[in-house]
Amino acid sequence: MKKIVRLLVVIMCAVVALTATSCSGGVDALLEKTADALNAQCPMAVDSETQLDKVEIPVSGEIRYIYSLVNYAADELDPDQLAQLESTMKQQLPDKIKTSEDMKSLRDYGVVFEYRYNDKAGNTLFVVTVTPDDYK
Repeated sequence: MKKIVRLLVVIMCAVVALTATSCSGGVDALLEKTADALNAQCPMAVDSETQLDKVEIPVSGEIRYIYSLVNYAADELDPDQLAQLESTMKQQLPDKIKTSEDMKSLRDYGVVFEYRYNDKAGNTLFVVTVTPDDYK
């Protein structure tokens, strides 16, 4: 599970690092460029179990990462393991955002991060939302 979290954050940080220095026009321009850069590579395998399907900007100041657990349908997943994965993500993502230098520009803008995890059929399994209160 730690490997999944680490890989997700690395992908996010790499894109932000590449786009943050070249963006003008505020947070929405930065978010749009980040989403465009990632979407050009999607679907993107994070590991053998997880795939980044797409990135959306649902509202101003928010970015949504949509992942799939590619080997599982919702009814095939053990509820306890799924709850553990969700709990782990809720604990680790704010700290990764808070401490990453690559995420500084997004922290400064007070961006809201949403991580949506779906099963292989696209059914939402859980959502983790990280707000500025969580990472400041």
